[in-house]
Amino acid sequence: MLKLSHVTIRDLQDRCIVNDLSFTIHAYDKVAVIGEEGNGKSTLLKAMLSDDGIASYASISGKIEMDFKKCGYLPQQMDTKWYSYTCMEYLMEEDVAAYEIKIACKKLNISWEMLDSCQRIQTLSGGEKVKIQLLKLYLQQCEILFLDEPTNDLDIHAIEWLEQFLDSLEIPVVFVTHDESLLSNCANRILHLEQRNKKMKSVVNDFYGTYEEYLHTRQTARNKEVKTAKKEKQEFLKKQKKLNDIRNAVHHAQNKVSRQAPHTAKMLKRKM
Repeated sequence: MLKLSHVTIRDLQDRCIVNDLSFTIHAYDKVAVIGEEGNGKSTLLKAMLSDDGIASYASISGKIEMDFKKCGYLPQQMDTKWYSYTCMEYLMEEDVAAYEIKIACKKLNISWEMLDSCQRIQTLSGGEKVKIQLLKLYLQQCEILFLDEPTNDLDIHAIEWLEQFLDSLEIPVVFVTHDESLLSNCANRILHLEQRNKKMKSVVNDFYGTYEEYLHTRQTARNKEVKTAKKEKQEFLKKQKKLNDIRNAVHHAQNKVSRQAPHTAKMLKRKM
């Protein structure tokens, strides 16, 4: 279980990125973290892993409790320190045998030929780099995965492979993405980070359900807000019309009696 209690994150300019967020991630949750650029998605992801990881550019308050003993993290870009390694050298950093890697490759539908060659990681495509990193995390037997924009630089086939990979996992996953296909096919929970009022107000929506259900719920709420606003405007205009009618009637009566009865005109003016 991963539990956040009243977590608030602020950047170095003291802008509130996440405000008083409380939620719990359970087994089998596939949580998609969505929102516009700059709304704090990657920062929140790193805070869940370790609040020490964001200390250089943000401050965090509140409580984060992690029961999962082994966490896996896929960054937006692979660390270049691995580029000179061959695929097998990279994987065997985890002290696993070649046959274990081969079994995992078959299960995850990853080409064994790519690993068995002496190909350096720097020569891999974006999709192949993601696959080998996720294969390594799989071999680590992680209890929860955090993926930061895993579809960056992926073609359609690599995205389809990623969807199959996530669906096959029986552990919770938290992933940041803008890819609607990945959202639609993999997420069963949506965490939407928003910055409203010219990025002065942080709002987080935690929704249990699919991405399509979230969009439908959000649109329904939006339509209700528009309908309510329209009704309030009509009522306001109706009241304004009534006040204008009274004002016009008083003006008319005042003009009519002002010469013959100044005192009555004065009383009408006071009434107006």
